[in-house]
Amino acid sequence: MSDSFALDNVPGVSIVDVQPGVGRERLEQLQSMLLHWFPDHAHVADELADAWAHGSFDPDITVHQWLLLHDSTPHGLFIFHVNLRRGVVVRHFLAMDEEVRGGLAPDWARHLVVACERQAVRDGRARGTDIVALMSEISPDQPRLLAHWSDMGHRAFPEIDYREPFYGKHWADHGEPRFFPMIANVYLTPAGTRLPTGEVVHAAVSAFLIDHYRLPPDNPIVAGILTRARDLPTITETSN
Repeated sequence: MSDSFALDNVPGVSIVDVQPGVGRERLEQLQSMLLHWFPDHAHVADELADAWAHGSFDPDITVHQWLLLHDSTPHGLFIFHVNLRRGVVVRHFLAMDEEVRGGLAPDWARHLVVACERQAVRDGRARGTDIVALMSEISPDQPRLLAHWSDMGHRAFPEIDYREPFYGKHWADHGEPRFFPMIANVYLTPAGTRLPTGEVVHAAVSAFLIDHYRLPPDNPIVAGILTRARDLPTITETSN
């Protein structure tokens, strides 16, 4: 029996969700993709292994570890967590090998994110939770990447002065948290657009900073980000 499923509208691409019960070879392939594309996050390889062996680290967070195959060969990854406590998809890593991108269907990344959102909605429905946003962290020195996501309906919020901790969720192993600037890149789902924008963005950055990185909410930098997120004006159709 195949351990993968097809990505809709993108011929040749299939997905393996590297969960408990999937063969170790798939975990090793996923870790190889991570180390190739995100060598600065090598510590995450152990997190992938832990989720493969034991499942989620939090009962309110569903971990998805998608190994992306092209013609049955590993060529990418998409790691995201569905935070059911806040109704937010926390998107961590997405990459596809350059040699296959040119041969993929147009908007392959859009179809992948749509598949992610659909998975999250299914996860949320099982718990009676609406999914209100998808969020990723993007470096401010990558304007082309920000523009790419903007074309797919995401919105950057530089005004909240978002920060990511060095060493990710392992920051406490190195003393007090230290931060570097990032941009909160947020997509409001249909459920999210019915809520105040500040409420949704506050939930999104909380899913990253409080629930994933486990930073103290009273840290001055964290508290400032949360306050600025909460105070955002609500986006209307005419404000785009």
